[in-house]
Amino acid sequence: MPKRTKPDAMVISTPKQAVDAMKELKAVNREIAVINLALDGEIDAAKKKAATISAPFIDRVNQLSTALINYGHHNKADIFKKKRSVETPFGVFGFRKSTVLQCLPKFKLAIVLEKLRDFGFTEAIKTKESVDKEAMREWPEERLASVGMKRVEKDTFYIELNQEEISEQA
Repeated sequence: MPKRTKPDAMVISTPKQAVDAMKELKAVNREIAVINLALDGEIDAAKKKAATISAPFIDRVNQLSTALINYGHHNKADIFKKKRSVETPFGVFGFRKSTVLQCLPKFKLAIVLEKLRDFGFTEAIKTKESVDKEAMREWPEERLASVGMKRVEKDTFYIELNQEEISEQA
């Protein structure tokens, strides 16, 4: 079995090498964009083909489901006297009890929320709390420290390619 070797890391030591690396990086990103664009086209075509091929089957599923629903509703008193479902060799169909909450007539959820606040029923009100770091960005150091935060400056390296040229050349 051949021995694994790691490729040597590229070393840039001159401004010209840095410019050449940026040029190559941009060219490689352009090739990746072209490949992804072609793949997106293939995926869209495959989805369209699958939708066309499966359309008659989807229509048949809808017809059969509607027929079973109608059968169940029309024969509810006879078929579902003792059980809420009917087992067949291919699956189960039937009725399932569920409870949903609806607003009373002339009430909207905004009114319900207002009434929940008025009566103090806060357990029925969803609230999501999180730290707003953007709001704290302008605070002085003492105020940040009082709530357990501090400001840390980071010098992060970045590479920013001219995207306009990539789109034009792609």
